[in-house]
Amino acid sequence: MKFSRCGVSTSVSKLTEVPGRYLFQKTPPPGKANKFAHLQSPPNYSKKEIQRGVKAFAELFEASVHSGIYVPGKRVKTDINPLGMTVEAFAKEHYFKFIETHLSQNTVKFYNAVIADIIIPSFGNIRLTDVTAKHQQALVDYLASPGARTDKSNDEPLSAATVKRYTTVFSSLMTEAQRMGYVEENPLCNCAVRFPKIKKEPVKAYSREEAAIFVDGLASESAKTRAMLMTALMLGLRRGEVVALKWEDIDFENRAITINKSAYKKKR
Repeated sequence: MKFSRCGVSTSVSKLTEVPGRYLFQKTPPPGKANKFAHLQSPPNYSKKEIQRGVKAFAELFEASVHSGIYVPGKRVKTDINPLGMTVEAFAKEHYFKFIETHLSQNTVKFYNAVIADIIIPSFGNIRLTDVTAKHQQALVDYLASPGARTDKSNDEPLSAATVKRYTTVFSSLMTEAQRMGYVEENPLCNCAVRFPKIKKEPVKAYSREEAAIFVDGLASESAKTRAMLMTALMLGLRRGEVVALKWEDIDFENRAITINKSAYKKKR
């Protein structure tokens, strides 16, 4: 049902303008209760800008109601976010730029993948001000399910530690939204989300016999390869940490090595 008022044509069941704000009502599928939302009329905006913002919110509101993900926010606006920026818009316009200058390349690569493959497809159309702990819990439940892996040949669910690491990305995005003033508070900070229990697996290391076999196998390798692999073996370093080592990281006088970076291979 189309409803037009005050020059704004929307697809919500009812749109009403009252002094200082717009009221939205949407009739959901049969058996479901009506949903309501309101949007403050921002100051210092032209009539056309407000009309565009109201129409965009109406479309988002309708889609959210029908998908079952609409959760009314406690606060519908901030001074710099009067018309309601979505999670996807904030990620693309602000968050990606922020992490590129504040996080390591490996972390940026991981965060970009999580946001593009999981956060945006799941929550991209939700307004930042409407995000609640319910959405974080839904993300945790999904990640803990067998179908969450991109590798469909592996039907094992992600480990509890990996689930928590993925959800940290969503929390980080909302923390930056709060810092920049797009939300007044981060609803995912210290929220009561139930995570899978982390199982402490015993650390697996080479036995003396296995280490001896490894060392013997290096006999025919070049001095450079032997040095790299022996350093990894003796110090328990990751591949990226070994590859990233430079001469200035090695203190020959004090017989110490500083590990402070990791290398990775860029995708072509």
